[in-house]
Order: sequence, then C-alpha cells, then structure tokens
Amino acid sequence: MAQKVFNIADPLLVERGLINAEAAKALAERVRTFSGADLGLGVTGRAGVEKGQDHLAYIALAHSGGTEGTEQRWPFAMRFIENRMTKMALAQIRKYILNRVQGFK
Repeated sequence: MAQKVFNIADPLLVERGLINAEAAKALAERVRTFSGADLGLGVTGRAGVEKGQDHLAYIALAHSGGTEGTEQRWPFAMRFIENRMTKMALAQIRKYILNRVQGFK
C-alpha cells in the first residue's frame, strides 16, 4: 500500500523492507511531497514478539532543510508501545518547531 501511495522505490522495499531508517526517511519525504505540507513524518517499526526482542521504531521528519531520522528501541515487556512511538514522533516535530522559533529571535 505505502509503495503505491508514496511511490517508494522498489529496490528499497525488495532489499530491506519497510523496517529501517531509509524507509522511514523515504516515507517522510513522500508524505511531504504528496501532501504539499511543510513537514512530512514517517514512522515505521516492529513490536518485539519474542522474549528478549526489543520493540523498534524508526521516526523521520522531512522539511525544507532535509530529512532527519532517529531510531528508538524499547524493552520487550513495555506496554502501550504505539502510544510511546506516537509521542516520540510528535516530539520530533516539536523539536523542529522550537529550533525554528529560536532561530527567528
């Protein structure tokens, strides 16, 4: 689905799938282009399904100056992982906006 909507290059999906930093950045850039917005957010990851396997998220923010990404890992037993991922993604946007506002002073 993401490949059709956001036109993500086939080699990226074939070689590494959607659970990596490059895919999150590509998603963020395509969201920004597709929507015509100033910012594009890409979030991808996986929940740890086996004991000892961490939850993993890649979060990327695309803006006029480029695309920034981060990798987040949380312990397997952590509850409400989707909530945590959402808060981290929104924190990326907040950080970007605060840095822009401070730059205008």
